[in-house]
Amino acid sequence: MMLAALRQSIGLEVADISLVELTETAMGLSWTRDPFDRMIAAQAIVADAPLITADRTILEHLPLATWD
Repeated sequence: MMLAALRQSIGLEVADISLVELTETAMGLSWTRDPFDRMIAAQAIVADAPLITADRTILEHLPLATWD
């Protein structure tokens, strides 16, 4: 399975995040109207995890975002 392979090769873990907390955080993000960007950014915020993205808007507004 894909997740098992990624777990073994790079230590990938699935975040256990409350949908309520994720949704509330996403709704508070006013710098984008894109619902997918809001959910992706909110997940990084709630998990306090880095977000790797090339999206300029996210990079400008989310300190957890990086593209190196």
